[in-house]
Amino acid sequence: MSAPRWRPRGGLLVHHGADRYARGMVEDGEERKVRCLLLGGAVFCAATFVVIVLACTVLLATQFNLLEWLE
Repeated sequence: MSAPRWRPRGGLLVHHGADRYARGMVEDGEERKVRCLLLGGAVFCAATFVVIVLACTVLLATQFNLLEWLE
């Protein structure tokens, strides 16, 4: 894959793909919705993983009386 090409537009450097949004060739709303769903799913998975690790840690600590040992 080649590197993205940038070109000046009104004094600013704009990625050449930005013109597709301006001309309506790309469904911006649908892409944003998919991106948000993917990000939300990733955050949910990460949060679930953290909760499971914490729950397992607490269960193991209480099972082997590690909480008394730490005091």
